[in-house]
Amino acid sequence: MLRTSIVALVFVLTAFAPQAASGQATIQQIEGSTSLFGVKGVSVPPIKRSEIRSLVDLGTIDTDGHEKIILNLAGQMLGADEVPGTIGVILIPDIAPFDQAFSGMGLLPASLEITVVVNSRQSPYFMAQQQKFDVGFPRYRALAYNSSRSPVTISFFAYRTR
Repeated sequence: MLRTSIVALVFVLTAFAPQAASGQATIQQIEGSTSLFGVKGVSVPPIKRSEIRSLVDLGTIDTDGHEKIILNLAGQMLGADEVPGTIGVILIPDIAPFDQAFSGMGLLPASLEITVVVNSRQSPYFMAQQQKFDVGFPRYRALAYNSSRSPVTISFFAYRTR
């Protein structure tokens, strides 16, 4: 039931106009829920996962006091790219020393990640399979990448459980 509700919510929210441009997106609590956070309509240009300093910062998710986090990722390719690519969101611990390793040294510390392979030949729309992870840190920073050759617009959601 929870999965169906989250999937339906993702589809509804991706239908709305974009809220923020790349670099300005901020994960927000979804109205009416104390556990669901997300961001919708974020532009992610072609950025390889290895281009650490160019990843699109989606903001932070507070997970203190929660045991699990369920991640969802959906979106749309904005151009044609017949070569498959991967769209992903990486969650890295947003506490010292992990945040310093990321911002100061350009390293990606131990992380949680959700991905989906895309190909505009199949469909311009995509949705990753929902994934559940154990929470290991009180706060995570979400970073998006796009290894396709087409810009994409994504919506990303995180549901925290106790």
